[in-house]
Amino acid sequence: MKKYNADKIAIAHHQNDQAETFLYRVVRGTGIYGAGAMREKDGNLIRPLLCVKKEEIVKYLKDAGQAWVEDASNQDDAFARNQIRNQVIPRLEMINEQAVEHIGWLCEDIKEVTTYLTDQIEESFLRCTKPIGQGFEINCDQLLLENHWIQKQVLKKVLEETAGKKKDLERRHIEDLLTLVENGTGKRISLPYNMVAEKNYQYIKVQKGNISDKQEMTGKILCEEVTDLTNIVENDCIKIIDYDRIETGVQLRCRKPGDFFTFGKDQKRKSLSRYFIDEKIPRQLREEIPLVADGSHIVWIVGRRISEYYKIKESTKRYLKLEFKREGDDSNGEYQSNDFRGRCKQRIAEMGAQISEDYAGKEIHLIAILKGSVFFACELAKRITIPVTIDFMSVSSYGNSRESSGIVKIAKDLDEPILDKEVLVVEDIIDSGKTLNHLKPMLESRNPASLHLCTLLSKPDRREVEVPVRYIGFEVPDEFVVGYGLDYAQKYRNLPYIGVAEEE
Repeated sequence: MKKYNADKIAIAHHQNDQAETFLYRVVRGTGIYGAGAMREKDGNLIRPLLCVKKEEIVKYLKDAGQAWVEDASNQDDAFARNQIRNQVIPRLEMINEQAVEHIGWLCEDIKEVTTYLTDQIEESFLRCTKPIGQGFEINCDQLLLENHWIQKQVLKKVLEETAGKKKDLERRHIEDLLTLVENGTGKRISLPYNMVAEKNYQYIKVQKGNISDKQEMTGKILCEEVTDLTNIVENDCIKIIDYDRIETGVQLRCRKPGDFFTFGKDQKRKSLSRYFIDEKIPRQLREEIPLVADGSHIVWIVGRRISEYYKIKESTKRYLKLEFKREGDDSNGEYQSNDFRGRCKQRIAEMGAQISEDYAGKEIHLIAILKGSVFFACELAKRITIPVTIDFMSVSSYGNSRESSGIVKIAKDLDEPILDKEVLVVEDIIDSGKTLNHLKPMLESRNPASLHLCTLLSKPDRREVEVPVRYIGFEVPDEFVVGYGLDYAQKYRNLPYIGVAEEE
């Protein structure tokens, strides 16, 4: 090519060759892309004669007095392609003399269709997958919304890009992966080229090599004995515990077999695994939650709650301040707000994943209780992968005081009926339970298909009326909190974190 200053090589494949290629691939079990046979342009190769029959080329050469060369092996029927050339195509032309032309036209149509389908597959691939490490994470709920054939092509693309090659990736491998998408949680399958696919709830990770069961802990725990608690504000990343309760010392780590947690005033033990299940924490996130442990006894599930056993009491003599910092975070005064954003985002994503799984195949109708829940409801809706509709209701029981008035007022009712709908009431915080105890029966009287409660924060120590809450973001102590939608006399809703309002 350099000698002649050329950038293309012209190959003499003709229409008969195209028909042979099509039939040969079909017999060998090609897919729709292979059925398009040879392309007119393929890299630096061009095939200008694909639209011309062999007989036309031969006639032209004879008329021009031009000699040509044919490969003698073309007549050897020991080769499968030659059997198609010498036996199959002549018989097809006995049925229809334009058989070769018709096959050529079909190949052209197939290539146009596959060009369109390639664009559709790429769009679906971007919607349903995201790159992780040496592979991809598949959102099964999103993928199942796609056309069935598109589903298989997306999975095929995942395997090809993860493996870095197409050879030896067969239809059965795609079918095995599709079965994993449709069924089973916590299942793992092995695939060619040392690939592994593992499903946790609605996500599948496809990666090269073994998928690690343990995540690297990125962060540190700072421990400090303190005597004055006046200026210490507990939050998702700062906790005060009873120092004398520590037996072996504290360690920041991921979970291990045998870990347990104590909860409730009677300090009941519960395995950490059972706690994660009860809290509906997606399996793929359980290994990423940092834990502060005293041996096998979990002191603090960071970002969530501390063990009842280690909580400070009136009898506590020594206090230990625990502060969790993510790797690279030296922000000090800004740490509380920044970490809340990260933890809140993660927790809302977990809740959205669980809601999507619980309501799979249905449409969910969110009722956001104004004004406080708007921040939370909007973020939650964005992380639910099933169809969502939303309505708003204004219900108040506070006024301008720090204590609940016990009087429930409906300032704004729903805009749409909820008859036969899957309803999820979204609150910012539940403390006394009076508001929802009044609201829930009223909404149930409107005959929804189902009705459940969801809240970002729960204040169990303040509960006066027990209400069944299906989804809880965080449990908080008996303090008046503001920020992220929560207010004091209509102020502080816009704070990007949740803090404690103190009287001056």
